[in-house]
Amino acid sequence: MSACGAAAFAERLPRRTVLVALDLVRAGVAVFLPFVTEIWQIYVRIFILQSASAGFTSTFPTFCRARRTIPRRTLTLHRGHSARAAKC
Repeated sequence: MSACGAAAFAERLPRRTVLVALDLVRAGVAVFLPFVTEIWQIYVRIFILQSASAGFTSTFPTFCRARRTIPRRTLTLHRGHSARAAKC
């Protein structure tokens, strides 16, 4: 559900900005995970992390197709295990 909402929201904003913002959210949550003191904080941070990852995952393929910023050969060499990367 959050991936669909994130994709719809990302359509209205510059995709590069959305991808950078989502990456910064994911990095921020990951950096502060060691400082958790309560179990509920883990659940909140994992929810935020997974929501940002879902938004990033649903936005990246459309960004890749629209801009052709990453050559197809580079994607298949470095991310050959990913079905989405092969489609770009």
